[in-house]
Amino acid sequence: MKALDYHEATKHSWARIRAEPHYLDFENMPSPFKIYSDLDRRPLPKRRSGTNMPALSAVADPGAPAVGERVPSLEDLAQLLSAVGITKRRLYPGGEVLYRGASCTGALYHVEVYIVCGDLEGLPAGVHQFQPDDDGAGAARAIRWALEDAGIVRVAGPCGAFEIRGDKLAVETAQGWLEFDSVYPALGSVVRSGLARSCGADVSEGDCILVGDHMETSVPGLFAAGDVVIGLDQISHAMGQAGVAATTIRNHLAEERPLRR
Repeated sequence: MKALDYHEATKHSWARIRAEPHYLDFENMPSPFKIYSDLDRRPLPKRRSGTNMPALSAVADPGAPAVGERVPSLEDLAQLLSAVGITKRRLYPGGEVLYRGASCTGALYHVEVYIVCGDLEGLPAGVHQFQPDDDGAGAARAIRWALEDAGIVRVAGPCGAFEIRGDKLAVETAQGWLEFDSVYPALGSVVRSGLARSCGADVSEGDCILVGDHMETSVPGLFAAGDVVIGLDQISHAMGQAGVAATTIRNHLAEERPLRR
């Protein structure tokens, strides 16, 4: 049997998919990443260097002959693991979809990658698990799954009305009214500095854009302000940073030609 004949005989059809009663419950999806909550996490370098070489050309290129032994660095390891890391994120009304270079076997059995190595600079010898979602969003998911494993009920928003019921505070949620002994508001954010990184701007280990006293990045003429830089994540603070950046931009332009008010 030819490969094409086998494909045509075994492929899914629209009729089969529509007649199949099975469906995916996106509110009860399995965890896409295995989390070892009792192990320390070691961040890998986030900046990846590109070659701009087409994939087929890279495969066909024999490369330079190796001379002597070379111990890979953490940057080399991060570059290698990026092939099975997250390549794109897409938000939709029900949550977030993560696209990976190597995602799963087709049945939600996600690929797990482990590194077995000797002593490297910044990484001791041992067996290490690669966590592709090792960022703010990944940490949030790890906390969520840890709560679920501990039997702590987690209800997705939104929240509505609230009232005092005896010695408890009752809150209207998407799953009905719930009563609490104490309520703590908490905020979080995922830094979106990818555009600035693509322009060559330096970022911190937490992906915050690094700026000087006048909000200018490491790229001359590129400025950043607000939650994307390290600082107090408040609207008033962001407005002040924007004012400093705008004034500096005006002064830079005035050096090229006078600006009349």
